Amino acid sequence: MIKIYLKICVLFLLFSILYAQSSHEERLRLVHADVLKREVQNNKVIQVVEGSVEFQQGETVMKCDRATQILGADWSAFTGNVQIFDKNKTLFADTVYFYPKQRKEMAVGNVVIITEADTIKAERVTYLEVPDELLAEKQVQIISPEDRTVIFSGYADYFRTEDYSKIFMNPVLVQFDTLGAEEMRIYGDTLEIFDRGQRSLIKQNVRIFKKDVRATCQLAEYLRNQGQIILTGSPKAFQSNQEISGDTLWLYLEKSKLVKARVIGNALALSDADTLHKGQYVNKLSGQIIEF
Repeated sequence: MIKIYLKICVLFLLFSILYAQSSHEERLRLVHADVLKREVQNNKVIQVVEGSVEFQQGETVMKCDRATQILGADWSAFTGNVQIFDKNKTLFADTVYFYPKQRKEMAVGNVVIITEADTIKAERVTYLEVPDELLAEKQVQIISPEDRTVIFSGYADYFRTEDYSKIFMNPVLVQFDTLGAEEMRIYGDTLEIFDRGQRSLIKQNVRIFKKDVRATCQLAEYLRNQGQIILTGSPKAFQSNQEISGDTLWLYLEKSKLVKARVIGNALALSDADTLHKGQYVNKLSGQIIEF
């Protein structure tokens, strides 16, 4: 979750291959195609290259089954097993569209972006030069082996100038341990990321599951460097036969492990006095600050 800034930012670099047609950069060059042809359909002239198509721009290579452009139209399409390679990253998609006048690019269908550190998957990824915005849509996954995390969502929106990301449509963060077993899972309505991933907010209907601990709230703030998760908005945490609540609940992590919990303001701790008759007899502890 914390490295999403880097993960999303690489998409801008991948799409820059297509800007050569309308910028001062090295031009996109056709290296190979089995067939080059021109067709006329509905009074429109269509230029087509197909069969083992390969383009190159500097050190970047793009391959596809077919490339199409309608003369006079503001788009080009690269379709069928689209692959874009350079020394740092790779993009796969069913189709990539380029709209030079709109300064827009769109990768559609089984989109996969692979870097040395991360993999991003989505059904569609769109980049808009103005306002320098990138959108990933449908079945979005952001996979970070180094962090051992996967983020699932329906939509991710990134504004590079503002260094701000918003992930919504049922975002879920899953943390794994070194053996690949699930360690923690966080749900919420939205996930927002600031300051190059130093600070993250999970908003509305937040649910945190971590082994035998479960927590709920309306707002969770994750501070990466401090290893803290701050829960507000009716926060509650449950463990075994215990329940704690208050105005603010702090969770302290070390190497992704929960080492301490602290409740500040109207702190209340409840536990079953008789585990054989849960809810019948309750131990109650209250105060302004409670630590566990």
